[in-house]
Amino acid sequence: MIAIVAAVSIWCSQQYGQADVAGVPLELAYKNAADELCGGKYAQARAAFAVIVPQWIKQQSDGRWWLDTARGYFYSLIASGDDAKARNFLTSLEVASNWRASQGDRYFWDASPRAAFNAYVGEADSLEGTPDGPRSQVLPAAAQASGDMNAAITILKQPSGATGSSSVPSLQLLMLGEAYETQGRWSDAFATWVRAANSGHAVPEWDFFDNWNLSAMEMIYYYRAHVPPDQHV
Repeated sequence: MIAIVAAVSIWCSQQYGQADVAGVPLELAYKNAADELCGGKYAQARAAFAVIVPQWIKQQSDGRWWLDTARGYFYSLIASGDDAKARNFLTSLEVASNWRASQGDRYFWDASPRAAFNAYVGEADSLEGTPDGPRSQVLPAAAQASGDMNAAITILKQPSGATGSSSVPSLQLLMLGEAYETQGRWSDAFATWVRAANSGHAVPEWDFFDNWNLSAMEMIYYYRAHVPPDQHV
């Protein structure tokens, strides 16, 4: 549960800029649900998000609201211990986004973090930013440093430099989390996966999760079960 409290804290610290809008019923309902979640009232938050999630699914004209509502509902489910619904909801997000587990994800499930990192490095080779904008210098540099995880971590903590409608930040944070995991730095890994789940496209109106948002949410879900209790953050 301590790990989930950390996830909620990070989510809460990042979402209020969009939540503080009153006067529109769905937006107000979202803010009320977020208040419950951030106030540690997980069961109440779960019930509040459950009411508005179906409405947001039908009204995805503003991706920020839908994505934050979906994240909030997911965190409220795992924070309140409703694993069955959390699993089903995460699967529904993956189906809607046509998500497929990558080789890096599969290595993560197999508890092989270095192999997972190397697999994500392979994905990064084809994702360095948009063709008409600055390229990420971080991903290729981290790939070259993958034999030295301390060096790779230092590189991956830098801004990517990529711009535009890019998924680079999500993958970069996912790789950073895996690099931390290779060193058994669970607190840093978990916090980074939460940031990866919250990251995404630079154009907020694109109302879908990118592949690495969903991979990070999978890591958040499974982390609680597979990391020894004495290493929880």
